[in-house]
Amino acid sequence: MITTGFTFLSPTPEYPDTYHLYIIISIVDTKALFVNVTTKRVNSDASCVLQVGDHDFITRESVINYGDARIAEIDKLKDAIEKQIIKPNKPVTDNLLNKIVKGARNSKAFLLGYLKHISKNP
Repeated sequence: MITTGFTFLSPTPEYPDTYHLYIIISIVDTKALFVNVTTKRVNSDASCVLQVGDHDFITRESVINYGDARIAEIDKLKDAIEKQIIKPNKPVTDNLLNKIVKGARNSKAFLLGYLKHISKNP
């Protein structure tokens, strides 16, 4: 079931054999707001830094890429799963989800229009 904390893997357009982890951080009506995880670099947005062990997919220090946050219809995500375009993965813990949402509020890269889609808590 697609809900907050649900994760999926999607291929990177320029490297089809490389996958990024996407995390749904909010559900609004029939749509899901999600962000992705990327390797931490010198100029990365450090609003939410992830370490090995935060999620099984994370194998090195990483960050949430708030600048690439997206909203999609849940039905389109389900269709992409059925067509095996994206692959469901292990959900994030509540603690990690809270950390990611908190980072969204602090990130200058997260679109202001998306802030209204995340809950007031934590």
